[in-house]
Amino acid sequence: MFGLGPKKVVVFGVTGEQGGSVARALLADTPGTWEVWGVVRDSTSKKAQDMAVRGVLLTTGDLEDPHSYEDALKGAYAVFLNANFWQWYNGSNPTEAKEHEVRQNIGAADACQRQGVEHIVFSTLPSFEPNFDIPHCESKQVVVNYLNDMGYKWIGVQASWYYSNVLLFPRKTVGDEIVVSFPMPDNAPMVGFAVEQIGLWVRYALNNTQKYTGKVIECKGEANTPKVMAEKLSAHTGKKIVTDGLTRDKFMSEEYRKSLPEELYLNYLAILDGGINPDCSASRALVPEDYDFAEWIAHTPAVKATFV
Repeated sequence: MFGLGPKKVVVFGVTGEQGGSVARALLADTPGTWEVWGVVRDSTSKKAQDMAVRGVLLTTGDLEDPHSYEDALKGAYAVFLNANFWQWYNGSNPTEAKEHEVRQNIGAADACQRQGVEHIVFSTLPSFEPNFDIPHCESKQVVVNYLNDMGYKWIGVQASWYYSNVLLFPRKTVGDEIVVSFPMPDNAPMVGFAVEQIGLWVRYALNNTQKYTGKVIECKGEANTPKVMAEKLSAHTGKKIVTDGLTRDKFMSEEYRKSLPEELYLNYLAILDGGINPDCSASRALVPEDYDFAEWIAHTPAVKATFV
């Protein structure tokens, strides 16, 4: 079915962080390898038009309605699938958000099967069960189980903590210091990566489908503690950036737990409990150009703009 010429890849969420990265990585591959389509709700938006200028072929559709995008799947070799739990999560409705995400992903997977799509590259997360039930992680496992049960061809790309989250953490200026409230204790390793580069792993997966079908590729850049991240931010920005000194005891307190949405607290608790292997060497061997934290800082103008 898929002979000579570019292979069509349909990217869901092409205007988002993950989908946009996938589109850019595929378009940067050997010319003539991929024909990149992007599913968008509004093709006239600035983000959609920016992707069109890069060479993405836009098609209008909404993950809530498989019929709205199913025609665009015809003739596709692969899709990148990433429904957004956080679109539905309001801080107190994890079950509802999980149900939305699962329904959207399964609806898209079924549409792919009906249209003969060869491969589904699915953005997933680690499961922490039975120790922790974290809906935005376990939703992905529900979908993976479904893909396996249905015999669909899939490859998982497993995201880790986004380096860019540091731009969102609460911060305040105290004297000559910028104090950043990291959500983990000062000495706790946090395995992260540049979400802007997730497309490199997706491209690797699509170029190695025989090896990775039915398997998960971990996307990892580097493990750093909050204290070390603050030091690296200081070195690059020239500002004195410090943490607020969160200890393990304070993190484990009921007071601190109540200060965060339960979904996020459980996620960080699972990481603190050793739920993620801090070794990033196997992941980086697949994508050697993957940034470590300092490299991400150097390539991200928003860092200096944020810590002023």
